Amino acid sequence: MKKLELNKISLTEAAAIRVAEWVNTQLKEDNKAYLKLKLGLEMLFINITKMLIVYSMAYILNLLTATIIFHLSYYLIRKNAYGVHAKTSALCSLISVLYFVGIPYVATLVTIPNAIILVIYLINAVILYFFAPSFTRKSAKMSDSRKLKLRNQSMMMCFILMLVTLFIATVTTKNLLTFGATLACLLTIQKHSNLEGRESY
Repeated sequence: MKKLELNKISLTEAAAIRVAEWVNTQLKEDNKAYLKLKLGLEMLFINITKMLIVYSMAYILNLLTATIIFHLSYYLIRKNAYGVHAKTSALCSLISVLYFVGIPYVATLVTIPNAIILVIYLINAVILYFFAPSFTRKSAKMSDSRKLKLRNQSMMMCFILMLVTLFIATVTTKNLLTFGATLACLLTIQKHSNLEGRESY
């Protein structure tokens, strides 16, 4: 019966269940602690799997360095601004490849003047002012002061990235930093009335 149940769930969830059960047996925690551990492990396994897929694809296409730079810029905004997430891990993996491999590829093909980069970052700051932190189950439970702090931190990081980008001489690196930050900002835009399928990522 247990094997049959495991066949109906994803491999990452099955792995999380097995590890959580083992840890719970060793520590003898209650069911609430077990469920928290299981959820945390499942998210960890999903993120590791997703990153392996993305970075393997980037390596195959000789875009590994570009993807890392793009991802870093994206993460520096995303960690405080939050944003929408795909409803399933499979869809998330597919979208992640398009974002973190496809966009860096495009960034290597275009040249953006500093004046345009400045305008893009200013627009990003406006987006963050109105939408950060993005409305997720996590941010919905936050106090107003916490939300204000996250918004200010995300905007500050946006301006720091803008200054760094403007002073970098390499065109491709400028594009990657700009595109990564812009994607993170755009993904904060959503309706505040619907939480279904929306998580911090």
